[in-house]
Amino acid sequence: MMRVVDEWQRYLAAHPTSKDNWGEQWSHRLNLFARAFSPQEIRALVRSCPTLGAADNVSVPAKHLIAETLLVLCAERLRDRTALIELLGNCCPRNVGLLLTEHYVALSAPGPHPVLCLVEAYFSAQDAISKKAIIAALRTAFRGLAPPIRDDATFAHACVLWYLANHWDYKVASFYEWGLLYEKRPLFIPKDVVKQSPALHPPGRGRGVGPRARSPTTIGTGMRGADR
Repeated sequence: MMRVVDEWQRYLAAHPTSKDNWGEQWSHRLNLFARAFSPQEIRALVRSCPTLGAADNVSVPAKHLIAETLLVLCAERLRDRTALIELLGNCCPRNVGLLLTEHYVALSAPGPHPVLCLVEAYFSAQDAISKKAIIAALRTAFRGLAPPIRDDATFAHACVLWYLANHWDYKVASFYEWGLLYEKRPLFIPKDVVKQSPALHPPGRGRGVGPRARSPTTIGTGMRGADR
């Protein structure tokens, strides 16, 4: 792992970051990790992420770099929702590139209801620092939407309930708390035109719980919902 991180640091030294080459740097980093590790090795790194520390001579910035890179590989290369949730619970970065983590997850996590990966990760997390980062992401993402409950676990469940009841009418905003602007824009915004499919809204069925939606009671219990 440190060999790959060192190679990345040498690349940065030779190609200093600028607004013109940031995208190229990001692609180079992803390709570097994807070439160095097989899918099985990436999943093993996800499991070992909490142990990266002094014994491995991994600095905090390097650990963040590893975590956000693995997050993208799980979401976009492996399309592995389970590995992504495990990574969030083991070593949750506060941002992925220029996006805050909750924005990236809502846009890119595989499977239905991507943002709920954060809730699943919160309830399965064993790492206290990651658990704190996840609930901070949820409180920012659902600010003004879910009720402002002080208890973290109760608030996480409230996020699920709000999302399942309202996701038909909302979409993920293209611009959120993006980059260094931090304008406190909402993560979810009303859709301009709400399109309702008869297949998703059969007669007599309540709004907000689609055929592949997970029951809030399965979140954090280890049970698998219909989307698995």
